[in-house]
Amino acid sequence: MNAVTRWKTIATIALAFSAGNLFATACQNAGSGKANAEDGTTEDGGDGSTPPPEVSAADLAELAEALVATEADVANIKCVLRLLETAGHSSVGYTTEDDFQEANNSCGL
Repeated sequence: MNAVTRWKTIATIALAFSAGNLFATACQNAGSGKANAEDGTTEDGGDGSTPPPEVSAADLAELAEALVATEADVANIKCVLRLLETAGHSSVGYTTEDDFQEANNSCGL
């Protein structure tokens, strides 16, 4: 596995993890209407439907802030990948540690 492929793999895993965290944060209270095994009713009133979770403006603001931070991370990772792909086509023929450091510094990582 060459360096560019390794960085792409790391970026993909980071994106999937961030997206999973955002999804989990947004849906953390969605399963609150659990069934009661004794009488067959649910905690929400017995009709089997679960009301949507209450979402405050602060929750939405926090989620929006996390999304902006994730988008910024993605932009920085894309920047690094573009620079590493260019560095991989250099006269040396491979990406060096200096190329990684230069790419990270150039992209704000």
